[in-house]
Amino acid sequence: MLNQLPLVEPEIVPVGATIDDTLPIAVEAPEACPRYLGRVVKGINVKAPTPLWMKEKLRRCGIRSIDAVVDVTNYVLLELGQPMHAFDKDRIEGGIVVRMAKEGETLVLPRPVPKRS
Repeated sequence: MLNQLPLVEPEIVPVGATIDDTLPIAVEAPEACPRYLGRVVKGINVKAPTPLWMKEKLRRCGIRSIDAVVDVTNYVLLELGQPMHAFDKDRIEGGIVVRMAKEGETLVLPRPVPKRS
């Protein structure tokens, strides 16, 4: 221990599901992703603006603001070191599969990525 103080772990109170929606998740690469969690959230206003303070925090860390939902996941990554991703449940066919890329496979992004100069 760096400061010779005991480690006090935070109390973790589970948050129960309030809706019955689920989405199948298959982890095909457990060595690369030993744990994958998801939660269905409803009633999000995807048109809501990202608060200016959050946009500025992201900008100072080299991350451009996309929209409020994506910005929140990027903010959580910066603050907690926990990578996150948000999906539109209505656009997912079948379920979520966590796996390594297959040889020759290409990645199709939802938005064009600006070239860095």
